[in-house]
Amino acid sequence: MTPSVFVSYSHDDLDHKRWVLALATRLRKSGIDVTLDQWDLDAGDDLGSFMTNNLANADRVLMICTPNYVEKANEGKGGVGVERMILTAEYLSNIDSNKVIPVIKKHGAEPVPAFFSTKLYIDFSQPGEYEAAFDDLLRNILGKPLVEKPEIGNSPFEESVDAMPQPSHDPVKDLMKIVITAYEQRGDSSFEIRRLQTSGFASSRTMADVIISKAVERGYVSMDHMNGCVWLEDKGKHYAIENELV
Repeated sequence: MTPSVFVSYSHDDLDHKRWVLALATRLRKSGIDVTLDQWDLDAGDDLGSFMTNNLANADRVLMICTPNYVEKANEGKGGVGVERMILTAEYLSNIDSNKVIPVIKKHGAEPVPAFFSTKLYIDFSQPGEYEAAFDDLLRNILGKPLVEKPEIGNSPFEESVDAMPQPSHDPVKDLMKIVITAYEQRGDSSFEIRRLQTSGFASSRTMADVIISKAVERGYVSMDHMNGCVWLEDKGKHYAIENELV
């Protein structure tokens, strides 16, 4: 959805009007529906209605602040357009804090009108920092911050309630140590199961069978039931190297 913006400013001089026009034009070319009196107000139009309606309907209001603008806003003096703005000051001060964006064109004794003194502003007063200020303004209107707030992660000190305790010792590794040692010594990829069961790597024959089954599942060895032995597979050799068993 295209955001709409109304520009409120004082007609200080021709240069200032041109500056405001250039800013509004660039915002429109950047995807923002900007309302500006220089192209939306014709002779005979009611200035009061123009300001009141657009202040109410716009998504955001840019308040271009100069010393002249701030003085007129605070003291209620000047032309009809500025006086009408002062009449709506009470309305402006009560709308949500994100709608009005003070834009400092030129600093004075007070950067913004008194009824907006607590609002953060975007500073265009330094010519050399115009591009940075424009980027800040554009991102603010479009809701595209330069730095995104990161998602909240998990505390490194909290353990998942679903996490299962991991054993500190892997008996499959003991099995593979025996098989790979025999392979290195004899060059034979097969190893008799009865020798495994008497090698002391398991507390019982049943436990030995379970450990061998796990090694088979992982593809480290294969089972030869007819000859009662296990065969060392290539994956088991890679496992042995990765785990420094050789």
